[in-house]
Amino acid sequence: MIKKLITITIIILAIISCSKKKEAVNAWTEITPETETTIEIWAWNIGANHLEDTIPSFNEKYPKIKVNVTEFGGPPVLKQKLFVTLGGNSELPNYVQIEDPDMVLITEQYPEYFLDLKDQMPDNWSNVVEPSKIATSFDSTGKQVIMPWGIAPTVLFYREDLFQKAGIDVNSIVTWEDFIEAGKKLQAALPNTKMIGFPYTVGYSSFIRAVMLQQGTDYFDKDGNIAIYSKPGIEAAKLLQRFVKEGIAFDTTDWTGTIRASKTDDIATIPYGIWWGGTLKDQAPEMKGKWKAAYLPVLEEGQPKTSIWGGAGGSIINVGDPIKQTATLEFAKNAILSVENQMMAFKKYGLLPAYTPVYDEEEFYEEDPYFGKGFNELIPELSKSMPLVAKYSEFTSEAQTLMESAYQAIINDMADPEKILKDTAEQLKNNSGLELSKIIK
Repeated sequence: MIKKLITITIIILAIISCSKKKEAVNAWTEITPETETTIEIWAWNIGANHLEDTIPSFNEKYPKIKVNVTEFGGPPVLKQKLFVTLGGNSELPNYVQIEDPDMVLITEQYPEYFLDLKDQMPDNWSNVVEPSKIATSFDSTGKQVIMPWGIAPTVLFYREDLFQKAGIDVNSIVTWEDFIEAGKKLQAALPNTKMIGFPYTVGYSSFIRAVMLQQGTDYFDKDGNIAIYSKPGIEAAKLLQRFVKEGIAFDTTDWTGTIRASKTDDIATIPYGIWWGGTLKDQAPEMKGKWKAAYLPVLEEGQPKTSIWGGAGGSIINVGDPIKQTATLEFAKNAILSVENQMMAFKKYGLLPAYTPVYDEEEFYEEDPYFGKGFNELIPELSKSMPLVAKYSEFTSEAQTLMESAYQAIINDMADPEKILKDTAEQLKNNSGLELSKIIK
């Protein structure tokens, strides 16, 4: 009797073991128009709104699949909720929007929850996705945990009317040195207007990273070592400090203050992610026709005339249900790998697609009602020029936090950028255990 029970137990354990292995391997299945299930989608702000708008087109093919979209107020709120959910293995979403810098932090900490999309993407997907997004779609094991969604090239937003009054031709601003000289010219012509505006207290340290990327490195080098204290980092920090020292910068105090300054003649430019254009349209509609966008200046000619300031993708969560997972995959493909729906994302919400076939459509180049002719034509050129050296790490979030403190010291205390970045890199090394990059100088 005991032997019989042992034999039965072994068989049961074997069946459970096999079923677990099968479940892990068979993450996907076939679905049809008759498939019934409900999937949960998490995203933030206008990203959530866009996904909500794609539900009708998805339901044309799968009418019995219900899609619930939960909108979060921003990436930090969603990230906090996601960590709680993954940590407790409860109330899991089926699809989640993730900011590019957070991808490694989240997917490496909870790898079992992130499905491999590599064999589920179209065969030519790497040819129809913006190049800078490809490398950042994979985890350290080679698993594709991200479906590229939106890009965020950096541009120089500028007040065309103020430039005209000061006799400044935006095309003459090629280098950051040109930018500073133009700022002095603007100051002479319009004493109450500063060339550039940004918050001195918090929120603009990403400018340092943007200029680092133009020079060919990120906070981390290609080997994952800390590259904050490097020639690119020092040059970028010195440049930002010069804006204040040269008297061409205006302290907007915070996000709200930057919006307020955009509505007045306090500032003439804002180097920012192109998504700022959506904020201007929404928060400063009365400035229509005054704000324009141009290439980002460079430290040396030949460097990329743009950079990276944001960006996001989406992941499909392993909930152990192949039907839900496949339904989610099809929903994501419909929303993100679709010319029609990505065109809607751009025209209605100002979201820039990582899906490049959109840029082949004549409709894409219709004159932008806010920025006018030339704005939409600029975007594909920016997409092609985006630096390919972005390097995210599980310590990217901590690096960003430390760089905010460094930024405040550089801007408010006029501290030596080289010393501050050296101290910051050493602190990150102590906290993370990572090595310092060899590209110091």
